[in-house]
Amino acid sequence: MTALALTHHDTDDHLAPATPRGHGYACVHVRDNLNAPKYEAGDVLHVNLDCHRYLGDGCYAVEISGRQVIRFIRADTSGLHVFAASDPAAAQRIAASQLRILGIVTHATTTRRVA
Repeated sequence: MTALALTHHDTDDHLAPATPRGHGYACVHVRDNLNAPKYEAGDVLHVNLDCHRYLGDGCYAVEISGRQVIRFIRADTSGLHVFAASDPAAAQRIAASQLRILGIVTHATTTRRVA
């Protein structure tokens, strides 16, 4: 596995470098709760870097307007909708030409405090 220098939350000061294609899996450390309750701070997402197209509704590592983020994507008759899981009502319709899919999230390693 390689480390994916991916900006997961909207408060980062820097853009992550481009992700090389065809390198298996990468791990993304979640540092916020934008995609809660599905993924929370402290989780580690496993991203398949060999997937570069929309395969169906799910969670993807994407680049939008030069910014790399983790977002959910769903499709309907009007196109692709990109959103953070914590606010699906704020989904943005985006043209496929403006969306670069870097990989698809296939697994998550989670740690939850129970006491």
